[in-house]
Amino acid sequence: GARIFTPVRLLPFDHPEAEHHQFPNALQIYGTELNVLLWLGHKAGYELWATITRYPQEPSPNWPYAGFSPPDTAHLDQTPCVNRPAADAPFRGLRAVLFVNRQPVCFMVDTRNLTLAERGMAKPTTMGLDMTRAEFLQGLARAAMYVDPRSSAAVIFGQ
Repeated sequence: GARIFTPVRLLPFDHPEAEHHQFPNALQIYGTELNVLLWLGHKAGYELWATITRYPQEPSPNWPYAGFSPPDTAHLDQTPCVNRPAADAPFRGLRAVLFVNRQPVCFMVDTRNLTLAERGMAKPTTMGLDMTRAEFLQGLARAAMYVDPRSSAAVIFGQ
């Protein structure tokens, strides 16, 4: 039901780790993902160190996805944040998205304080939202309208 997303990694459905799930849970944080999640969480008002560094496994400095680039953290401290009211979020519960050239790199969804009705749901789901991966990605794409298409920026919805 109402909960914050656990870390998910939106790998292609046919990737072995995705196991054809719409939103596969990340069993371990790799490479620079930890720094990006902690940074974006902090910007959105969350302090995630204790949770992310132990759940369900300690982070690894390795990057096991040869076909994908790890998140770039070289200029993360200089990345601008665009603050928008929660009502501007393309779907309820979306709190923050980090974009690079309008491509989502990291996101935070928190449905803990939303009722089922506020989320347009008749019954609870494991992710706290009743939507497909395609609908979720369309929502992230709509959130990109708040950022410059040629650079990195984060959008923070509500506070």
